[in-house]
Amino acid sequence: MPIQIDDLPTISKSQLQKLFIVGTHLHKWQNESSTGIEDVFVEQGFVQIDPLNPAGRNHDHFFLSRMPQYLQGMAEKQLYSNNVLFESYFHSLNMISMKYFPLFYCRRSRQYLHDYYLRQLKVLESNHPQLIPKVKEYMQSKGPLKIDDVKQFGKPASGDTKWTTNSFRANILEILWALGELKVVKRDENFRKYFDFIEKYVDPPQLKRTQLSDKLLYNKRMSLFLHSFPVIASKITVGKADRLRLPRGKKTWVKLLDSPIENLIETKSRGKKARFTPNLVYYKEKKRIYFVPQSWESMCEQDFDSEMRAIAPLDPLIWDRDILQDVFNFEYKWEVYTPIAQRKWGYYVYPLLFQGKFIGRLEAKKLKKSSELMLSNFQPIPRLKYTSLLKNKFAELASRWQIMIGADSVKFDESFSKLLN
Repeated sequence: MPIQIDDLPTISKSQLQKLFIVGTHLHKWQNESSTGIEDVFVEQGFVQIDPLNPAGRNHDHFFLSRMPQYLQGMAEKQLYSNNVLFESYFHSLNMISMKYFPLFYCRRSRQYLHDYYLRQLKVLESNHPQLIPKVKEYMQSKGPLKIDDVKQFGKPASGDTKWTTNSFRANILEILWALGELKVVKRDENFRKYFDFIEKYVDPPQLKRTQLSDKLLYNKRMSLFLHSFPVIASKITVGKADRLRLPRGKKTWVKLLDSPIENLIETKSRGKKARFTPNLVYYKEKKRIYFVPQSWESMCEQDFDSEMRAIAPLDPLIWDRDILQDVFNFEYKWEVYTPIAQRKWGYYVYPLLFQGKFIGRLEAKKLKKSSELMLSNFQPIPRLKYTSLLKNKFAELASRWQIMIGADSVKFDESFSKLLN
């Protein structure tokens, strides 16, 4: 008979909640010193980066929620300067541990170049063939360059391009980065990228263009993804009589994984239950099937500390909004690009996590004139209990936040009256 849902282990809502929080290292401090950022980063595998900075950037809050002594800019100062990371797109732009460099460099060539970059490269080669060699020669003599450092090359010559002068210069460095010739070697205080030749920073054996099959690459990247995202929607659906159905059409991780999953529809059990790898579980309440780490059961046995954390808007814990709603009954949307009239929560809103539960949301901004951290628009969950412990832990969070961004003081609007009294 076809494989059915009973062949998969089940997971409860409370287990999923624990797995999410423990799997993203938010159940306790990963490192309480101010020098442990490399250990925290390498353990996590990769961290999404974003330039917006109302009161700390996304990666700043990622680290602050895992190490209480983190200071803004520490990632740039230590992780880039010590060459423990590289930047690449992996569902979005990320800092990624150098231990995973081969998984991304193997696809850094013209053969795999994204259409966006490929179109621009063709314009450069057709209309400005000397521009890339000139930029590379200039970098060879000057060292790491940011986009503004190549402004001397001027406006593009005649050709089929609608680029502005700035975007044209930027694309030269970005294309060389996408081709694997350059590496982002540092970020300045304004988070601007500096590029340099990759061979100066990466050992020669790692620069070999290894040819990995799609299946092997997807398996290895899936393993990395589960390192930071402990629960991933599988896209396997539950059909009639609880039979499992694979998604049709596009290639998916489901079809490329090196496991019996790819044969779910065709395989018959021959009188015995089919054996599955333990990284697929069934969430009966929502009829969802998820990928989880193989150690998910032991991870669910961990305890939570009593700290309160402001979760970065692109943190792995809340990145999949559908799973967040299904598992935590918590709605969240990052509304920075939502028109003001259509916003429900606010411009740059942080969910608050306390003892394994989301207790509300707030906004934050560093006021330039007064150098104050302004916390506003606190939106508690219904029937929140304002215990003494909760109030004390909120005060500690506000203090860590103030220190992290170097603000002189913290200012609260009236929405925090119950938390402060």
